[in-house]
Amino acid sequence: MPAAAAPPVLAVRTDEAEDPQTGAPGSYEAEFRKIISVDVLMLADLAIDVVDATKSRDLYDVLFERDRAASIIVTSNRGLR
Repeated sequence: MPAAAAPPVLAVRTDEAEDPQTGAPGSYEAEFRKIISVDVLMLADLAIDVVDATKSRDLYDVLFERDRAASIIVTSNRGLR
């Protein structure tokens, strides 16, 4: 039996993501759909920078869409406050 192909990997840096206000039409929604559809979502270095209300809401939307539907791994070097 041939070996199964490795699943695709999607790597997105939030500091390089399209701004929903200035990006190409539909680009934000397309990126959002890609992020929430992966088998395992890994959020590395979460909360390394302060985020504004819009980015905070975006994170909430991703977590809400994936809740009880798919795996999420979160890493951070910051302590809880």
